[in-house]
Amino acid sequence: MQDIQNLPDIVKREVFYPKLNDKEHGSSEREKLTKRLVSMLQMKFDPKPADSDENILSPQELAMAEFGSYIRRYQLTAEEVIEAYRMGVDKKLLDTSGNIMQVYPNLSIIQAGEVLNAYLNYKAENSLHTNGIKNLKLLLNPEKQISPEESKENRKKLLQELGEAVKNDRPCGHSFLFYDFVIRKGGLKCYLASEDAQKIVLQKKMKEVMRFEKMKVKSAFFNSYELTQFSEYFETGSEKILEDMRFSFERLKSMAVTQVKNDLVYSWFKKQYKKKQNEL
Repeated sequence: MQDIQNLPDIVKREVFYPKLNDKEHGSSEREKLTKRLVSMLQMKFDPKPADSDENILSPQELAMAEFGSYIRRYQLTAEEVIEAYRMGVDKKLLDTSGNIMQVYPNLSIIQAGEVLNAYLNYKAENSLHTNGIKNLKLLLNPEKQISPEESKENRKKLLQELGEAVKNDRPCGHSFLFYDFVIRKGGLKCYLASEDAQKIVLQKKMKEVMRFEKMKVKSAFFNSYELTQFSEYFETGSEKILEDMRFSFERLKSMAVTQVKNDLVYSWFKKQYKKKQNEL
């Protein structure tokens, strides 16, 4: 239990409290959350007209009801929503264009959508959250220790699958796992001997990854602002963009490095296969 308590706050807010769309607790959680936001942001509402029907909701009651209904669509907890608005007030949330988000003291569902989606993007890109969730899964479901024999057998199976893919001209997404194996066999000497060649191949692959991610309806790795900045960088070579987007750029580079290794290893195995075929 102590290990769970040591998880980062961004994870605790997600896993220690009921979701706002929870069937059993969601309704009360939404009501408490809305009241907390009204108080936290010091919201002001017009009073209910004295001559209005008693069954008609006041402006505040109506706004709270609309807000509560809207946030049901999010897989978030009340603590996460409170944190999202706090970050917005502290100018720590960015909109889809990369600009600092402005948060106003109201229950507008338009503003709620912008704030909560910005927070979801923040979570997705936050390494504390990513690593924290991984650690939580390991705590709840400890990984089975694999024996050296099992590890060797698994690697043998992956190598056989790579061989079958090469033989049948099918792609293989795990070719990169055998990069060190190919190096030990003396492969890729020309590529490794030329730093310029490595840089050219890597940058070309980074552009391919960027274009592929831009084609998606919603990239799981980059937001639209980051992809736009990548495009501008590759066109202009702006050092400022490179500095501003340092962490995102490193993520793009890491993805490209893996794919470059995947292509190189696959091509090396393909050449070995053709060589053996010609010797028959």
